[in-house]
Amino acid sequence: MLDGQKVLCSAWLALLSAPALANDLVVHAGTLIDGINQTPARQMSILIHDDRIVSVQPGFQSPAGAEVVDLSHETVMPGFIDAHVHVSAKLPSRANATEDWLTHSNLDRAFDAALFVRQMLQQGFTSARDVGGGDETVAVRDAIDAGKIDGPRLWVSLEPLGPTAGHGDPRNGLDHDLAHPG
Repeated sequence: MLDGQKVLCSAWLALLSAPALANDLVVHAGTLIDGINQTPARQMSILIHDDRIVSVQPGFQSPAGAEVVDLSHETVMPGFIDAHVHVSAKLPSRANATEDWLTHSNLDRAFDAALFVRQMLQQGFTSARDVGGGDETVAVRDAIDAGKIDGPRLWVSLEPLGPTAGHGDPRNGLDHDLAHPG
């Protein structure tokens, strides 16, 4: 995919993850990779109502009153889904995860998560499942749902499941009194 196509595909994905629009939307896709058929379809219209795809039709259809997104010379494909992510965890730019956990608050992690989810969306992820996040993850999900920040749809579970002494066990050797220094 060319850089221009990646940008337009990302813009299309951002439209799909945005809050429900008041008007109907139709996307004219020059090439459509639908994830179902092995062969990409050419010159297709994707009809969207209330933030949901309601039909995909051959040719460039323009229903009355629908806003048209012209990607007739671009490739359109479904958004990616990350099934296991921790959006408020340490970003790769920080070297020491233990130091980060001990020196950064939930508010710091929420700001990191806001940046991370925007980057995920720009990379083509329109949905993600955060498994074992904290209250800051719920706040980020709610901010996305309210249209306050850009990001993929998030499904969040607060408590991870794992074996005793595994990485999800809060008694994994770190002194509990050090976990959140006053």
